[in-house]
Amino acid sequence: MSTRTLRRAVYRFEPETIAYKTRITDALGTIAAASLRAVNQFVVECKAANVWDSLVDVGVFAGTALTAALVKLKYPEGVAGLFTNNNFLSGDYTEATGLNGNGTTKYLASGANLVDHADDGKGALCVYTRAAAPAGTAVPCGAKGNSGIGAKIITTDEELFTEWGTLEGPAFGTGAAGFYAAVGGATEGAAYYNGQLVTPGDALPSDQGQEVYLFALNDDDAAESFWTGRISFYAMALPLTEADVAALYAAVQRLQLALGRNV
Repeated sequence: MSTRTLRRAVYRFEPETIAYKTRITDALGTIAAASLRAVNQFVVECKAANVWDSLVDVGVFAGTALTAALVKLKYPEGVAGLFTNNNFLSGDYTEATGLNGNGTTKYLASGANLVDHADDGKGALCVYTRAAAPAGTAVPCGAKGNSGIGAKIITTDEELFTEWGTLEGPAFGTGAAGFYAAVGGATEGAAYYNGQLVTPGDALPSDQGQEVYLFALNDDDAAESFWTGRISFYAMALPLTEADVAALYAAVQRLQLALGRNV
């Protein structure tokens, strides 16, 4: 008489994913197993593309409720592992849609800035916005020094553009959804939309010490230019190459699909 031993495959999580899950639990939040695997695959892909180490502060907005969505996947030393919530309510978030702003009062404070947590002010801001926003001065992610990315009024025309200091890209339609990255170095910068280079640009402005806000621009610790659309990914990073941005975009897009979000 023969016996068979049934073996169940064990899914192996990256250490960073395990730590992320622990922070969600500590915050009294929950995340489904499938969603945690999706986040883990994002970590694996970023490591394989040699992008993970360049990411400094990362929000994936996953989990079953707002409490979990505010927990960061990665954050720099000395910065909290979750966003500081300003006026968002539980009804503003679902995992399938991301977090939705109201364009007037709601924003998140990251606790991180480019001077202390990037490469002496040189670095990148990336954001994935899932829904179009009305024309106007809305900025989905930004800080003082005119370093913001999103829809904003330029002279008399309302255009969607990526701005980092004096870096501006062409219009993509009013408040278009998509993945935006603004990369700034000591002597030059670049703007990207959906992983593609839009335009090279100038160096970063000198004042990048303000905390980065999401759903608003931080102007001397005052939120302005509020974003009205949905955000489902954010990252502050060290300076990224064109290949890095393309790889990050691909990983972010697959994460959105795995979490059941339209891209």
